[in-house]
Amino acid sequence: MITTIYVSTDGSDDWNGLQAEANRDRTDGPLATFDGARKRVWKMRDQNMTVGVVTVKVQPGTYFFANPLSFETRDKDIVFEADGGEVIIDGSIEVDGFEEGEANGKTCWVASITHLLAGRDMPRSLFVGGERRPRSQYPKTGNLVIEDVPDHKGDSGLFDAAASRFVIKEGDFDPNWRNPSQIEAIVNHLWIEERMPVKEYDPERRMISSTHRSIFSLKNSSWMGDTPCAKYVWENVFEAMTEPGEWYVDLSEELLYYIPRDGEVIGDTKVNISLHKQLVRFHGDIDSDKKIEGIHFDGITFQHTDWLPSDGWGKWWDPETEPHTWRNKDSFSHFNRNNLDQEGLAKTSKIATVPQAAHDLPGVISFEAAANCSIRNCTLRGLGLYAIDVRGACSHLRFQGNTFTDIGGGGVKVDGAERNGDYRLRTHRIYIGDNTMKHIGEVFPPATGVLICHADHNLVEHNEISHLYYTGISVGWVWGYDENPSHDNVIQYNYIHDIGQGRLSDMGGIYTLGNQPGTLIRGNHIHDVAGQHYGGWGIYLDEASSQMTVEQNIVYRTNSQSFHEHWGRGNVVRHNVFALPGTEGVVLAREEHDNYIQYPKKGSLWSRNVFYMKGKAVHKDSMTYFDQDILDSDLNLFWDSVNNEAPLYVDFDPWPMVPAEGRQITLEDAKKQGLERNSIAADPEFKDPQGGDFTVGEDSPVHQLGIKILDVSECGPRTPENRMPKVDLSYRPSGEVMFAD
Repeated sequence: MITTIYVSTDGSDDWNGLQAEANRDRTDGPLATFDGARKRVWKMRDQNMTVGVVTVKVQPGTYFFANPLSFETRDKDIVFEADGGEVIIDGSIEVDGFEEGEANGKTCWVASITHLLAGRDMPRSLFVGGERRPRSQYPKTGNLVIEDVPDHKGDSGLFDAAASRFVIKEGDFDPNWRNPSQIEAIVNHLWIEERMPVKEYDPERRMISSTHRSIFSLKNSSWMGDTPCAKYVWENVFEAMTEPGEWYVDLSEELLYYIPRDGEVIGDTKVNISLHKQLVRFHGDIDSDKKIEGIHFDGITFQHTDWLPSDGWGKWWDPETEPHTWRNKDSFSHFNRNNLDQEGLAKTSKIATVPQAAHDLPGVISFEAAANCSIRNCTLRGLGLYAIDVRGACSHLRFQGNTFTDIGGGGVKVDGAERNGDYRLRTHRIYIGDNTMKHIGEVFPPATGVLICHADHNLVEHNEISHLYYTGISVGWVWGYDENPSHDNVIQYNYIHDIGQGRLSDMGGIYTLGNQPGTLIRGNHIHDVAGQHYGGWGIYLDEASSQMTVEQNIVYRTNSQSFHEHWGRGNVVRHNVFALPGTEGVVLAREEHDNYIQYPKKGSLWSRNVFYMKGKAVHKDSMTYFDQDILDSDLNLFWDSVNNEAPLYVDFDPWPMVPAEGRQITLEDAKKQGLERNSIAADPEFKDPQGGDFTVGEDSPVHQLGIKILDVSECGPRTPENRMPKVDLSYRPSGEVMFAD
């Protein structure tokens, strides 16, 4: 029986694929394409030439697909494995025919791309020498500020003040700029980015009209920033193409302009334009309940795909099919009920953003109705959308040991059916482990490293997630106490750092939504979280996050509080270190007077945590919750590293909308109220807290309270030999799990 076939850039799909190299007469040898390999497996199985798993050994080289590799339900039990060197699946094409020219007084390269534009969207991604290059931007540093938003309706709030027009300040747009309809205003505010293409400019009123509507108000409330209106920049301005590495496509001339960097030479430097949005599709048949099963990629590199502007609001956005075929998206319906305006924004396809967490964005590798498949030990780089998208009706998928870098969207997105949705779309038991994700959200800043919307019994562990602009790991998609399909998820031993980077607001190293019984957030190492205006939190339990356990995490150097619970109940918070926040240690927040929720009397149970403060209070209370007995807290250790004493326990800092008197409560005051009866104020004697070393000696007072401090060496990706045993890839008709429940 045949168990191995071969693919090579030197092969032919007319050959049998049973040899790694061509024979002397070049009449037989390896196959040429991945698609040819899967069809060869079909033929072998039809002829009873093989049973069980077939390994496709792919020889080193770069493979270009005419179309995304799309698996069918007859594809089963195939492992595509790199054989002895780097195997690259590339979604771009090299541009040739460059000539030296001039643009904006700078020497540049110019090439015709007429043949690349036929029937395709405008290319938005350029890679030179394998590295992404930026489109031109104005201004080069800093931001412009919108002067006014004429359609804003007073104090209508964030969610019902969308706008497609805004007034700019004098001199911030030149009506003589080339191809103004190719220019986009990029607005970073709150936790999203609005991308608003120019439709027209009225110079008399200085009014920009866009083809797309914003989702949020372009005016700022007092807590949203330091300007009355949102800040923005212009992208894709020909006249702003002045710096080495910048590029511009002129659609009217069908020309590509590029300003070379030092050392780049025409003819010697590879310049690639991306053609594909997706590279691989694992799409089974939901209606017949036939799934793609047992397909695995090991050691393959996926690179250089393009992105496209927001589309398909509230739909399963699929760049390879026609929009009229797209199904309604369950994870959108709850978002719509709770967050959108009352004027039918949900029915407007031309919106300017992929909303929170870029949850509408599709993936370069896309799964739907798939089971027992994996992406392991692969490299995903220079991609335009989410790298991996699990769309629904999926189970027992494994994404392990991969490296994600320079991703336009996020790392891995998992979704399924909401509580009232199509049960066939339920997703569960997805394993995401030992991956390295760096420089995420390079095109869509709201994207996350890992996003789980509606899915249960998933394990996210031992990943390193860093250098992105929003949340590291986000779990749950229900605002409120409704039944939540996201439950029993385990988020453990991840290393999350350098996120937010001051670009967006309202984020967490780990972020959750809704009632999630059985969910465990354990042993995560989180530091350097920076929001733009507010909300750079370490662990953020948002909007009724409840019945979860948060234990033995280390969180430090956040520019907001270390921990934020935005109303919830029944959470257990224990054995954590919350250190050196930019503000207070903890905030519990949600006003009762807005009739959104009656805050429970016991919000959460806190025990055996260390609060290592820097001249700030342990708790910030904007809503006077400490007068309402919502906290049960004891056996904690408190220390103020600036004043070398017990830190202030509560700082009442009311919002202007909340009628409350600003005041303070000391630790001794809290004890009189029945809180912290056995807690102590003492220096935990961390080895080097400023440097991120929270180990303690035998004499540390943490031992007196039985506090267990995380060993951060356990966090982040493990070496291959220390990862869980390799999965048995044989077909499981019984649907046995790929990893332990």
